[in-house]
Amino acid sequence: MKKQLILGLLALLSLVLVGCRDARTYNDKVNVVFFTSNSDPSKIESYLNIEPGSLIPEPEYIPTRTGYDFLGWFKDIAATQPWNFDTDTVGTESIVLYAGWGSLVYDIFYDWNGGTIPTTPYQETFRVGQSFVLPQPRRVGYEFKAWFLYDENEWPGYTPGIGQTYKPGDGGYSTLPVNVGAADLYLYAHWDAIKVSVTFRANYPVASVVSNPSNRTFTYDFNLVYDANVTPEMTNINKLPDFSAIASTLDYTFVGWNTSADGSGVWYAENTPFQRTIRITLYAQWQAK
Repeated sequence: MKKQLILGLLALLSLVLVGCRDARTYNDKVNVVFFTSNSDPSKIESYLNIEPGSLIPEPEYIPTRTGYDFLGWFKDIAATQPWNFDTDTVGTESIVLYAGWGSLVYDIFYDWNGGTIPTTPYQETFRVGQSFVLPQPRRVGYEFKAWFLYDENEWPGYTPGIGQTYKPGDGGYSTLPVNVGAADLYLYAHWDAIKVSVTFRANYPVASVVSNPSNRTFTYDFNLVYDANVTPEMTNINKLPDFSAIASTLDYTFVGWNTSADGSGVWYAENTPFQRTIRITLYAQWQAK
């Protein structure tokens, strides 16, 4: 009997000691961790050792994220359950509060540079990280090159008269530029003027006296200038043959170029813009001296 009593006391003492040890080591306090985003680690100190059932103060630091607007703190990472710092209390377990983000919308400003605005809908706003095809404008006499972040002829090192409106090696954009940044976007349409092969026929009244000039390539909208009147400072022109080198040896005077051999077609006169988008044959017109 005595032996049994001693064993019982030892068992009871053991339970008391365990209870005392648990009382000394058990901590029911909880922690609150703030998470902003994967791309922007939180700068907000966690709240440690909070009493369950307590209100917590809203952090003074407002997190930032490029291209996004901070919407507040949420209970879930999908940001569907907002945390109300005035009424919500912490529970019996540690929690994470997540920053909610709303993607900012930015405007796109298009400079068509003489092109026709598409009649089909096109994007005039964007959000950071979006990707979509940019509109394709049209312009008579020109081929649309691409959209650029600078206007025509406004790139460093541009030399007037070279006929290229964009920086060599810059292909421009047909889709929204990546990493465009969190700001309104300004896009400029650049154009390549259409180049046309022109065939010339001497059409001299006396056969085999005057040879046909060689074919030339003309650029849309460039002015026509006779060879004899071209000066070194002239740029962006189309040079018209004029037979000036042999004029003094001929019995007829050259008077211009026409689309018909008999002069009944369209005249292509000097100091007028060339506005043809398909190849053409021009016939010299003569007048007896």
